[in-house]
This record gives sequence, structure tokens and C-alpha cells, in this order.
Amino acid sequence: MNLISEKLNKPYYLDLNLRKQVSTALLVGGFIFLFLFVFRPFELSTLSHNILEISLGYGLVTSSTMLFLSFLLIKVIKKFSDEEHWTVGKAIFWNMLHLFLIGIFNALYSNWIGVTELSISRLLWFQMATILIGIFPVLGMILISEAAMSRKYLKQAKLINNEILEKAQHSSSIKSQKNINEKIISLSSQNENESLEISVDDLLFIKSADNYVEVYFTENQTIQKRLLRNTLKSIDEELKEHGNFFRCHKSYLINLDKIIKVNGNAQGYRFKLKLGDIEIPVSRQYNERIHELL
Repeated sequence: MNLISEKLNKPYYLDLNLRKQVSTALLVGGFIFLFLFVFRPFELSTLSHNILEISLGYGLVTSSTMLFLSFLLIKVIKKFSDEEHWTVGKAIFWNMLHLFLIGIFNALYSNWIGVTELSISRLLWFQMATILIGIFPVLGMILISEAAMSRKYLKQAKLINNEILEKAQHSSSIKSQKNINEKIISLSSQNENESLEISVDDLLFIKSADNYVEVYFTENQTIQKRLLRNTLKSIDEELKEHGNFFRCHKSYLINLDKIIKVNGNAQGYRFKLKLGDIEIPVSRQYNERIHELL
């Protein structure tokens, strides 16, 4: 039971790209159309006319249901959750919801075109058929994808960590950068009396928080947090002249000098910092730049 729970709670990549969602829905709908038109399973085998139009209708119902759920998912994620906390279990649940609603809407469509009567038993039959057809491909796709992506990023993370270790071993010989790292920078706030002056060497990372940013820094070997009324985009512009800061995620700006390790899972890379047990997510669009940056 613990093994199942551990597997379901593993991080999983969630692609909220609208174009990707639309193309996936159209591909699945197209597959359903071709499968029904060519093989004509269930009641379709008894029909002698309009097979093309009826099969196309099932495909459109499938694509429309998936598109509706894709738009709903984006709204739900933005309001109640985020991509960082998407797991294998959530991915399986979401895909099973797809199958459940596709079964219902296809049952309603079948009744509308006169292929079958609408009743509780027919709805249950459609649900059973849809889930039995879809559950094994869904589970296989998610589990295989999670395992493959985890292996990929864990392997790459090991290579990057070797580079970080090698860099750390030679850092003691580069004393000329000390004055740069001790430079004091000023982080502005829309409330001018709240601006923060801090040493570059003390700044860990900055996190977006609605109309504010949370500035994390070290003081007496402990992590402190300061809230400023500003946007991460504006702070990013202020720190452009300091080459060791990087916008690694839509919600995070990090001091690259504070990274001691890179971890990997199915969602991609995560930076581990020198103090505390903090991990910073990295957007997948920056995966190819990690070697160059570190």
C-alpha cells in the first residue's frame, strides 16, 4: 500500500500550453473517429448508412469534452493549485475524469442520433466500455512517462552536480570576484520607505507573491524573509547588471552562486540552496541552459 501511495505522490509534469492541449484533443478525437469508422464496434456494426457522419460525431464529442476539461483545468490550477504540486495520482484522476465524461456525452450523443436508448443501464454500459478501453493506455502512458522523465533528469542532474562540485573546488583560487560579491544592491518597493539594501552575497532568491515579492536572504547564518510591494519582472530588470541572478521560473529569481545541488524528477530540475531545505523549481524551457549557467 505504501508503494502505491509513494508512486501516486511522485511529481508529474503538467503541460498547460493551450496549443498542446488543443492538438492532443484533436488527435484523440481523430483516433476515435477512425477507430469507429474502420472497425464499427458495438451497435455501429448494425448500421448500413451514415457511418462516416456518425463516427465523425463521436470523434467531435470526444475532442469537445477534452477541450472543455483542458480549459477547466487551466482555471482550476490557477485558482486552487499549481504545476509544482501536480502528481502521478492527480494526472491519473484527471484522465479518468476525461474517460467518465466522454462516456456520458457519447451515450447522450448515441441517444440523440437514435443508435441506442437512454437509460441507466445504457449509461453504465457506455461508462464501462469507455473506461475499459481507456484505462490501460492512460495508466501505461502516465507511469511510463513518469519513469522515463525521472531517469532523464536524475541522470542529467548528476552530471550538473559534478560540474558544480568542480567549480566549487576551484572557487577558492578566484579571489578577484570577492569585491563584486560583496557589493550592496538596493531592491526598490512601490512604497519607497520599504526598499531593501542588501549584499549580493547574502541574497538567496526572490519569489513572486501576487502584487508583492518575497526576498529571501541570509543574516547571521539564518534565512530571513522580507516582503516588498513590487513585481518579479521589475526586480529582474533591476538585477540585470549582476550576472549571477537568473529568472529560473515564472515565480522565482535565484542567485546562482547559492546553488549547491541540482535535483531532478519528472517535472524537470530543482535547485537546492546552501542553507535550509529549500528547493527552487526550474521551468522546463530553461533545462537546456542549466549546464551553461552553472
